[in-house]
Amino acid sequence: MAEITAIVIPADLGQPLRQEGLNPTDLPAYQALVGGLIQPVTLYRPEASMYFNDEGKLLGLPVNHRATAWAAVHNGDFRDRDIVVGDAFVTGPLDGQGNDTSVPAKYIDLWFEATSFRVQKKTTSSRRWLTKNYHYDDVHVAYVAAVRLARREPEVTDIRVVVR
Repeated sequence: MAEITAIVIPADLGQPLRQEGLNPTDLPAYQALVGGLIQPVTLYRPEASMYFNDEGKLLGLPVNHRATAWAAVHNGDFRDRDIVVGDAFVTGPLDGQGNDTSVPAKYIDLWFEATSFRVQKKTTSSRRWLTKNYHYDDVHVAYVAAVRLARREPEVTDIRVVVR
């Protein structure tokens, strides 16, 4: 099977994100990246899969703030209901055989190439994406701002981070 590209999100904020090649049928490699059994979460816009340690909370692993914010922005059902602990990684969506694919280019652009970001929201009164005027020079800060926006404005139904 061909190797896919994943984005690894260390829990330690002092460690940078990195791209890593994986064989999508190599479960032990997936488990090695998170240090144990894997738990998936589906991400949207674009579709992808995030994996983290299924027993991380029981093991007392540290909160992964970047992965938690990413999951909260790209999966509204995750927002304010759970946190990611320990190292995590993101792949693309499943193919027709149920195997992961490479992480979508949009995520690589957002997390590795872009240098300026904006937060957009949808509200109960508008189906259009509304852009906040403020811009961010750090993608993680933009993701945290998007999550905070959704928490403080109850009429917000969806959020996203876009390249400015």
